[in-house]
Amino acid sequence: MECYSTQKLIMRAVYLKDISFSEPSLVVTEDKAFHLIKVVRIKIGEQILVLNGLGQRATCKVVDCDKKTVSLIVEQVNDAKRKAHIDLLLAPPKKDASSDIVKYACEIGVGKIIPLKSAYSQNGLESGDRLERLIESGLIQSNNPFALSVEKEVTFENLEHLFSQYDHVFYFSSVSDKNEGKAILESDKILLIIGPEGGFSPEEESLLITSKNIKTKQFPTWILRSQTAVCVSAGYVFGLMQKN
Repeated sequence: MECYSTQKLIMRAVYLKDISFSEPSLVVTEDKAFHLIKVVRIKIGEQILVLNGLGQRATCKVVDCDKKTVSLIVEQVNDAKRKAHIDLLLAPPKKDASSDIVKYACEIGVGKIIPLKSAYSQNGLESGDRLERLIESGLIQSNNPFALSVEKEVTFENLEHLFSQYDHVFYFSSVSDKNEGKAILESDKILLIIGPEGGFSPEEESLLITSKNIKTKQFPTWILRSQTAVCVSAGYVFGLMQKN
């Protein structure tokens, strides 16, 4: 089955994890090909963007497509630069909210999510194929060439060592506003702390707001869902960033 485009070309994206772009051609198969053919309705002659999750984006041209495969010619490969260096320390909320956070974090450009075990956190983030599908969805939506990673769970006992690895650590609190310190540069390593749906326990809250390594910020909002808090917090930090 051949398919040709008669309309103005629109750039689409596909995620091929860890592919090296060492060959001049690529073949997309299985579910990814089905999505391009049946959902996106890709046509011969169109260009698509191939993301490898390693920071590379390849502009490719569709040269053939049938029911199960899409054949591409690699026209140009670009090495991207991270726009910011933000990680997320997350006390996981319920599964649906956690899934949203993974996708939103990919779109925002978060480098990694570090699950934090707390008194009110849930059982953890998605894993395996489900996690990969969420990451893929976020990367394709945003054309972000850097795949998100989910690290091993940490506890409050490990936090001071973790904080020492960052230039800035932000906790978005409902009771504390302590944001003095040096300016934030685009090259700085930043950690955002987001609590679970029930918030942190009083003891955990006290540990966070009294830590000398943490800047706290209290937003003039009502209670935010965890996934909303991630987006608002990242936007706040982006607004403070200065170019190097």
